[in-house]
Amino acid sequence: MATVKTTVRALARDLVPASDARATTTSWRASSASDSPPFSRAWTQGDVASDDGRVVRLLDADGASSVTVTRARATTTPLAIGEYACARGIITRGATSSERCALADAVVVGAEGEGRRAAWAREVEESERARVEITTSV
Repeated sequence: MATVKTTVRALARDLVPASDARATTTSWRASSASDSPPFSRAWTQGDVASDDGRVVRLLDADGASSVTVTRARATTTPLAIGEYACARGIITRGATSSERCALADAVVVGAEGEGRRAAWAREVEESERARVEITTSV
């Protein structure tokens, strides 16, 4: 099953379970694209709202959406609040009504750097555009 680049907002609000009988775990798709290929892993980036070394909360660019990310391995050096971070993991159902999905068994790293936020926005936009083009050309 594929890993997709997606936003914190999409993880928190826009993904819906996909019906894929072959999937061994729940697979997901964007709610706006019912014919998009299913995926079960996501790569996202956002601002750290909290980090206890095991569970990280990431915020989207405007702070309106957040996603819970559970690390595959706990760390003794959590990320600082406000730091920009990258997370990749398995998409699971969110534990609260304010987030549709969460990430589990994730790798989380700080991703600060000049231009990183803008570059991430372009990468996600290009990735989503490519998924739409693949879906409509089939």
